[in-house]
Amino acid sequence: MRGRKDLGHELYEALEAKAKSDNLRAALFGVTLLGRIPNRGQIDVLEEVAGRASDKILRCQAMYSMGLLRDPAGVPFLLRVLGSPKEGDYERQTAASAVEIIRDGITDKMPVEVWWYVFDREPGGIMDFPTLAAMHADLSAWWQANAERLLSQRQVLDYRNHRSKPR
Repeated sequence: MRGRKDLGHELYEALEAKAKSDNLRAALFGVTLLGRIPNRGQIDVLEEVAGRASDKILRCQAMYSMGLLRDPAGVPFLLRVLGSPKEGDYERQTAASAVEIIRDGITDKMPVEVWWYVFDREPGGIMDFPTLAAMHADLSAWWQANAERLLSQRQVLDYRNHRSKPR
């Protein structure tokens, strides 16, 4: 791989197959790597896994990988998770972190937020994190103000050799 300017579509297809695998270890491997290689339209795969997986860790890893891609096409899905009272706090927090990464760049606060989740769940407590509802309101307002511009500027060449369209 050293010296290559881009990764072949075969790698993306193999990682997609892993991500969709019924084997949890393989699926975790696939979604993790799909979030750490150049964006070639794999946001759809990550969204599919995050939306259908029954395993909380796999769902959260897929959402976090969506954030690492910094593809604005994933924001609507992530905001739906963040705003859903049916989702658990950890899933909602992961979705918020992913949107923040898309908005702000890679600001990996996940380990700190895991401490909040485990030890200091009360807003205004020692770490003074905002509530999930406040995070949803803030990130939704940002998205409403910027969605059209961000999606119109989106230039992703899909690994299946067709241009990915803004959603």
